[in-house]
Amino acid sequence: HMKEIIENYYEDDFGRWTKLFQGQVFDKEHLFKSIYAERGYTAAVDFPTSGAWSDLADVFPSAKIILTERDSPELWWESASNTILIPQFPLTLGYKFIPFFQKMQLMCNSLYQKLIGKPQVDLKDKEAAIAAYKANSANARKLPPDRLLVFNVKQGWEPLCKHLGKPVPRVPFPRTNSQGEFRKFMYIVAAVIALPIILALCLLYFACTRCASHSEEARKKKNE
Repeated sequence: HMKEIIENYYEDDFGRWTKLFQGQVFDKEHLFKSIYAERGYTAAVDFPTSGAWSDLADVFPSAKIILTERDSPELWWESASNTILIPQFPLTLGYKFIPFFQKMQLMCNSLYQKLIGKPQVDLKDKEAAIAAYKANSANARKLPPDRLLVFNVKQGWEPLCKHLGKPVPRVPFPRTNSQGEFRKFMYIVAAVIALPIILALCLLYFACTRCASHSEEARKKKNE
């Protein structure tokens, strides 16, 4: 999950995913093992994994694939355009001034270019985005039925657990990562990453002020 990359500060992953989406990775098995297996992950969801599902399906032929769909492409667009697709504050600020976010933006843009099939991507182009959404779903549906589950979160635990061969938990199906939660999380991340920069600027300002003060005192003493 992208949240894992951010929380664990896997900054180098952005460059590796960018190369993959740009077609510059030739040993995909090594890449995926270093990202997943060596860290103890046995499953993955969300960006950037979802942008490489076909590569993962080839490298791991026994892996189960879950295609999560909304009730309609328009509902998907409504959610995606208000969270991950169209950058909003504080992401816009991070993309301009914070290297961590700049690397993330490059990775995301590379993924969008791959999915939409154009070198220049207008993230506000609803028609192009929905066309890419439909094409991705159509490609996933070509997988064998025993590997693919087409899933809507409204269905709850049963189809998901059946597909994965797991027992149904005795707890309600979770509902997380809403638009509000997403924005709150990004504000927290931006604050944590930007804090050292702000502190460094404050220290620099303090040092410059002290230096100017000492210079003024020295000048006055010289004049006396």
